[in-house]
This record gives sequence, structure tokens and C-alpha cells, in this order.
Amino acid sequence: MEERVVRAAETALVARHYVSALDIFVGTGLLAPAMYETGKTAASPTWSKPSSAISTRFRARCMFFAKRERGLRPSETAYLARTRGPRRELRFSKSGEPGIERAYRTHFPR
Repeated sequence: MEERVVRAAETALVARHYVSALDIFVGTGLLAPAMYETGKTAASPTWSKPSSAISTRFRARCMFFAKRERGLRPSETAYLARTRGPRRELRFSKSGEPGIERAYRTHFPR
């Protein structure tokens, strides 16, 4: 699994010059790209199923790679829904727990 995490993070860094938890989840197959795209609309405001299936420990390991192994510094980013009308922030977890939400919103730019 760690090898897949490294590959997913490296791919994201090359493509966009940053890596996020969502990049790693999509890159390792834990989150389907279609589900990620669906989560950006009003019809599906959270990624509660995938986020509950992905342990806090795994999220921590993904971010450990980004931070320690590559010397990347965290930067919190707003995720806004792609909908008409008022802009609203996306919610990643069913609980809305601030630590989980922060972990998903954090990017590690190169």
C-alpha cells in the first residue's frame, strides 16, 4: 500500500505541483474518480462513505509522506461546490469533525 501512496503522491506533484489526501485516495483506488466528481455537486454534499472507510491512521500516513519525505509544507485550501447559486464549502465527512475536515482541505504544494 505504501508504494501505491508514493506513486499517487508523485503523480499529483508532477501534474499539479501539489498533493492532497484526495489525490492519494483517488490515485490508490480508495476513492473512485467518479465519486470524487459527484461529491462536488449539491446532489452529494459529502464523501461520507469513502471518508468513513478510510482510517485516520491511513490519512496520517499519506500526509506523513507529503510532509516529511518530500519536505512539503501544509497549506489549507477551500473546496467549494460546483453549483449554481451561493457558493458553499464542501464537507468531506458525515460528522463534520474539524480535524477530519482540515485533513482533507490541506494541500502540500511543491
